Amino acid sequence: MNQPKFVLSGRILRNYVELFFKNPKKAFWKAFAIVDERMRLTQRVRVYNYGERLVLADRYEGETTQTLDTLLHLVRYEWVEQLTRDKRGSDFLDDGCGSGYGTHFLASHGVKAVVGTDLDASTIRYAKDHYKLSNLQFMVMDSCRLEFKDESFGCVISFHVIEHVPEGSQELLLRETARILKPDGVLFIGCPNGPVTESDNRFHIHELSVEEFTGSLKKHYADVVVLGQDVVLDGVRLKRDWLRAGSVPQLSRDNFIITDEEVDQCCGLLAICRLPYKSST
Repeated sequence: MNQPKFVLSGRILRNYVELFFKNPKKAFWKAFAIVDERMRLTQRVRVYNYGERLVLADRYEGETTQTLDTLLHLVRYEWVEQLTRDKRGSDFLDDGCGSGYGTHFLASHGVKAVVGTDLDASTIRYAKDHYKLSNLQFMVMDSCRLEFKDESFGCVISFHVIEHVPEGSQELLLRETARILKPDGVLFIGCPNGPVTESDNRFHIHELSVEEFTGSLKKHYADVVVLGQDVVLDGVRLKRDWLRAGSVPQLSRDNFIITDEEVDQCCGLLAICRLPYKSST
């Protein structure tokens, strides 16, 4: 995998322009918040934009956020934490951990040891600087070439990673997760539902449909359960054009569901995979 080049994203610029017209004073101070004393983009902004990574200033921000993109990620880690309480004595891997908030969340909720890996060295530096626990470690690593021994982990998490991998390498990523999992281990993996989100995200190389996602996972796991993640307001799922335009109101965790119903209509896909096939190559 090649690291993406740093380019100030259209999303940052668009959001700032909208804020400027709504509240010029707030926009003025926000501009200063994204640069350091040398008038360079802060570490947080650079990490956020270098490959579309979720970057939170601290744990409090994660607990109080009301934004769609952030909650989509955080609810998934909270979901994993609830489903893995019988595996607290195992080592966990958060593959493609980004800036490390979710990895830290798991490490702070009783997991024996958690390793977070990401391809970008600057992102891992941010994680090391901001999230420190004795049972938490961060490492620079390629998801398609994990530098761990076979059967090293009882649980592997891979959220919003596979769509950043070229289509021809996605099987390598899944084969690596199966290789490093213990025979009784479990993989939690998630990605956008391509046909629903119809994303034009420049960082997403190949988004999968439910059929593609399920078919690829079943090549590497005997037990695969595919679920959908969606956003509900007043009992109605958010419309596709709202998701694409980003015109979503402030939300809470109660607005997010993980379901086995109408998965093909959900904005996100999640899978729980057990009984990994061990490749001989």
